[in-house]
Amino acid sequence: VSSCDKKAEPNPQTEKSDIAVIDTVKADFDKPAEVIYDTGLETPRFSCEGGFFSDDLVLELSTENKELEIRYTTNGSVPTKDSFLYTCPVVLTKRSGEPDILAAVTGIGPESSAYVPKSVAKGTVIRAAVFDKNGISGPVETNTYFVGISQQDRYNGLPVVSLSTNAYNLFDYEKGIYVSGKAYDEWKQTEEASIAEDWEYEGNYSQKGRDWERPVHMELIEPDGKVQFEQDLGIRIMGKATRTYNQKSFRLYAREEYGKKKIEYPLIPGLSRESEPGSELSEYKTFLLRNGGNDCDYVKLRD
Repeated sequence: VSSCDKKAEPNPQTEKSDIAVIDTVKADFDKPAEVIYDTGLETPRFSCEGGFFSDDLVLELSTENKELEIRYTTNGSVPTKDSFLYTCPVVLTKRSGEPDILAAVTGIGPESSAYVPKSVAKGTVIRAAVFDKNGISGPVETNTYFVGISQQDRYNGLPVVSLSTNAYNLFDYEKGIYVSGKAYDEWKQTEEASIAEDWEYEGNYSQKGRDWERPVHMELIEPDGKVQFEQDLGIRIMGKATRTYNQKSFRLYAREEYGKKKIEYPLIPGLSRESEPGSELSEYKTFLLRNGGNDCDYVKLRD
């Protein structure tokens, strides 16, 4: 049986009868199809949990009930009845040399701040769910694999956060929370826009409230290279002027509608309340992933 410890020889073909190799991943910017869920259905088993891996690996998915089929995606989107059908093990390889897709999206802030990196490190997000004969889905299982990347060398051994969601939720013209989008085009017609500084530009990214919260799956990969915490959450853009920056800050929310109403994990080791010194804080309702504020483009040390 293939496992995390078994190295895989990359196959130049996209599909073979006994093994599959993922082609260049394509983001899905379309509105997600509606999925009907049955939480009573099982979740597919992964032969290998997410994290950092030095070599290619073979991933197997399985289910106890053989009458159920497994559908999966490779671009962070939630599986539907039309997603890839799992029929054989999948080879996961280093993807850093592939063309940038999400990192190359433009229209996420004022043109003067537009910057497209030459290349970014990439992982592979596998999201899978079982489907019954009526197209009803079970709960989604998500794992992110960073293959051929050293967490120690590239990130100095720091914890890494992986966020997975449909590209539509971030980059759609009307509904995407990360882009200038429709809200910018409407604001541009106002008198205020004619005298605004770049950092005052409004857009989808400056909208607030529950209407601008989107579902996301978070994985926290600790310095040992393994996922130690994961949960379905809600995500919003946060900040003031930094909302116009290419790299934006996020606020994440735990809600019962996503699965759990609290995050039960010590996200910041050693952190405690002033009223309870020495007692590590291990429960959160919400927390921030900050871009470094006004120091975003520099060393990210100043607030």
